[in-house]
Amino acid sequence: MKTLATIVVASVLVGLVVVSVRTMSALRAERLAEQKSVQREVGKVDFYFDQLRFQQYDASGRLVQQLDAHRVEHYEDDNRFILSRPTFTFFHPKEQPWVITAIRGVSSNGRDLVNLSDRVNVVRERGKYNSRVQINTEQLRVHTDLRTADTALAVSFLEDANLMRGVGASIDFNQGVIKLISQIHIWYKLNF
Repeated sequence: MKTLATIVVASVLVGLVVVSVRTMSALRAERLAEQKSVQREVGKVDFYFDQLRFQQYDASGRLVQQLDAHRVEHYEDDNRFILSRPTFTFFHPKEQPWVITAIRGVSSNGRDLVNLSDRVNVVRERGKYNSRVQINTEQLRVHTDLRTADTALAVSFLEDANLMRGVGASIDFNQGVIKLISQIHIWYKLNF
């Protein structure tokens, strides 16, 4: 009986060690991929911000959008902003906000168009008037002035338990409308 208990405990301990090694290995791989994706830019940085938060309000004082980023660098040669770990939040008075995250963002000649890349994730949590939505892609162009976004790449779209995949999408954050463009596949969860 002692032998069996010892083997089970040893097996559990070995399993924990393997899980820890796999977890550490996965973390190292993720950090390496992130370092490769956030490449050093060509040009001269004339200013930068660490832990930036930019908020925009409407005429009545209501928060309409927010940008958070770990770091933002401005390159004077072409008036380009490079964003590290940007998070855009578009607020809506009657629904949950849309939150867009990515590893990297680039905005050229102003802030109205931002190209996000590397593990782009768009989420709107469930609210009183809306269902939970999650969209994943590798690249997304965000039009901050119009509060819209689009991509030509593969997209996965999860609404509640229903999964949709396609190539290309457009999102209107004002209306809460998501359009998949082509090669659309849908998996529905049926409740009986």
